[in-house]
Amino acid sequence: MLEFTYTVKDPVGMHARPAGALISTAKEFKSEFTLFHKDKSVSLNGNIFGLLALNIHCGDELKFTVSGADEKDAATAMQKTLAERL
Repeated sequence: MLEFTYTVKDPVGMHARPAGALISTAKEFKSEFTLFHKDKSVSLNGNIFGLLALNIHCGDELKFTVSGADEKDAATAMQKTLAERL
């Protein structure tokens, strides 16, 4: 299992476009992605509504775990998506 954190830089925070990009990136891999925000967590391999319900704002720190056969490539791709979209 790999873990990493990311601080949200988008002034709007999490909204439909970056959420969709995160879900799409997660679906490209066999690994399981989990995002932790405050005292809640959501699987990024699921649907977008759980992610949007976390109410993520600019400046929030997010913790991600990635677990699976392709976790190294999956984590790298997710970090790239985060840097480009959120």
